[in-house]
Amino acid sequence: MKPIFFEPKTTLGLIFPASPVPRSKLKKGLGILESFEFKFFKSDVELKSGGYLAGTDGERLEQLVTTFQTPGLGGVLAGRGGYGCLRLLPKLDWDKLPKDVPLIGYSDITALHLSRLAQTGQGGWHAPVVSSYTYFEPNGREDMVKVLQGRGPKKWTFNKRDILWEGQVRGPLLGGNLTLIDALLGTDYLPSFKGAILMLEDIDEQNYRLDRQLTVLWLSGKLRDIGGLVFGEFVNCGLKENVKKLLASFTQDCLPDIPVVKGAPFGHGKMNSPWWYGERVELTAGPTGAELKFLER
Repeated sequence: MKPIFFEPKTTLGLIFPASPVPRSKLKKGLGILESFEFKFFKSDVELKSGGYLAGTDGERLEQLVTTFQTPGLGGVLAGRGGYGCLRLLPKLDWDKLPKDVPLIGYSDITALHLSRLAQTGQGGWHAPVVSSYTYFEPNGREDMVKVLQGRGPKKWTFNKRDILWEGQVRGPLLGGNLTLIDALLGTDYLPSFKGAILMLEDIDEQNYRLDRQLTVLWLSGKLRDIGGLVFGEFVNCGLKENVKKLLASFTQDCLPDIPVVKGAPFGHGKMNSPWWYGERVELTAGPTGAELKFLER
C-alpha cells in the first residue's frame, strides 16, 4: 500500500481524540509545523476537558468525524495521544469517512490506525502528534517532515549489535504502541498480522510489565504468522541493558525463525521517523548489519 505524501501548503485537520494538550504546547507545536508550510483546519466542535480526556466521548467522536468530512483536507493530525481512543471505537464507523484522507499520529492513536486498517484496509502515518514536535531538535523536526513530504530516506540501517535474529523477508508494516496493541487483543479492531513486519515501541513500562505485554501478545497467537519484527525505542522502561536482554531473550524463545532488529528510530524518544501502515518493506539482517528498505517511497 503506497503512502500518501503531503505537498507544501497542505491543509491538515486537527483532532484531539484522546488526552488534552496544554494550550502553550499546542500553540508552539502548531507554530513549528506551520513553519514547514502546513496549514490547519480546526473544527468548531467545542471540547470541554474532563481530566485525562480532551472532552466527552461524544464530543471527541463528533470532532473526529466532522474533521474527516471537511472538504479539501490532505490529512488529519492528532494533537496528542495519551488515553481515550479506545473509548471511541465502538461508535466509530470508518467506512462512512473518506478513505483517501490519512490519519497522522502515534502512541494512543495506534488504536485508531489499527481499527481503520481492520475495517477498511486504509493506511495512515505512524508519526509525531502536534505536541511532540515541541521536544524534537530542529534537525529532527525537519527530517520527520521530509518523510511526510516524500523526501525522506529510502531505508533505515542497523548495526550488527542491533540484530537479534538474522534473515530476510518482505511484507507490509503494521504495529505501533505495544500497550495499545495488547489492549485490542480479542476485539474486532485488530487487522491480520499475517506476513507483516511488526513495529513495536512503548514508554514508561517497567521490565516485568514489558515482559508481560510481549508474552500476552505471543500467547494470543498474533505473532505466529508475522514475517519479521522491528523494535523501536522503549523510553523510560528501565535500564537500556536490561531492556536489550529482555528483547533478546523473548526473541530467542518465541521468534527464532524470522529476522528481528531493535533500535529503529521511532517511538517516544527524540526521534520518531514516520512510517506508513501497510507500506511494503524488505527487512534484511545479516552477520554485519541490517536494513529496512522502504519499497513504495
